Amino acid sequence: MIHRTVVVEEYSVIREGTHISQDAHISSCVRIEQGCVILYKSFIGHGVVMRPYTYIAERCKIGHYTVFEGRCSVGSDTIIQAQSNITRGAVIGKKVFIGMMFCGGNDNIILHQRWDTLGEFVPNAYVVEDFARIGFRVDVLPGVVIGKNAFVAAGSLVTKDV
Repeated sequence: MIHRTVVVEEYSVIREGTHISQDAHISSCVRIEQGCVILYKSFIGHGVVMRPYTYIAERCKIGHYTVFEGRCSVGSDTIIQAQSNITRGAVIGKKVFIGMMFCGGNDNIILHQRWDTLGEFVPNAYVVEDFARIGFRVDVLPGVVIGKNAFVAAGSLVTKDV
């Protein structure tokens, strides 16, 4: 369901089974797959990709060319700047700031093309708790927790809980 007050710019694709609340703004060339939820007054930048079952809470701002790999969630009033990659299963709290070019991991054993011998992939995604601030070009390894009110400096490689 897409509320009648939602703005959807040209060349965007929104699959059935998506819920977009009132006053949300979907920029051009966005792809939103089934089961995604975008709540009240959230802004989705140009070229964003949302794989199935991505949840964006109210009043979020998602920067251009950000990719959500699915089954992840973003809390209210959160800002994720441009060209970020939010991996499958990630949980991001409310009022979080994530700088541009953020990249998080969710695969400890690098399963690529080994499904037949190692079984189904179960993500070990990171968690970013409420009010955390993450600088530009930060990489976060699988399973890491960035705690409430934490600050991660620009250019960091986060290998342990903060």
